[in-house]
Amino acid sequence: FSFIYFLCNLPYKEEKYITETAVSKTFRILALYILLPIASIYITILYVYLAKIIITWTLPDGMVTYLVTATMVIYCLSVFFTYPLHCKNENKVATFIAKWLGIIVLPLNILMSIGIIYRINQYDITINRLYVLILNLWFYGLIILFTLSKSRKIKWALISFCAVFVITSFGPWSVYNVTYKTILNN
Repeated sequence: FSFIYFLCNLPYKEEKYITETAVSKTFRILALYILLPIASIYITILYVYLAKIIITWTLPDGMVTYLVTATMVIYCLSVFFTYPLHCKNENKVATFIAKWLGIIVLPLNILMSIGIIYRINQYDITINRLYVLILNLWFYGLIILFTLSKSRKIKWALISFCAVFVITSFGPWSVYNVTYKTILNN
């Protein structure tokens, strides 16, 4: 059934050259009225948490990376869902997200970097910490790609994630081998 369904949905003759993307009403409601308010509330809560960390000058035990990772996932979803609206210049909110949301979440990503580097210095490197550090660096790359890049090629986010996953999972440079050699040298 899936093969026949795929073949039935192939464009016919001239339709395959149409590059315009259609944005459904459901997709627009999901992106603008459900995901973005949730993202705004969550980012606001994390900024309050960041202020508490700065005022007390203490990092919590392991919670920072989970919270910021969730924020960055919400950031990626927000950019992905509003991308068609931004490309068509249909919505000012989508344009705002494309230009400024990366800069808004950048301090939270810096907090994640400080947290993971602090834990690596404190307890040494493990497989999970190295994966989180690599994920953190990938998030910096996404912020640069989505905020500073004029091309707005959204496919590079997925391609880069797959490339980073393959590079860090196999071969002598894999996270497991790097962690194993680091532990043996200490």
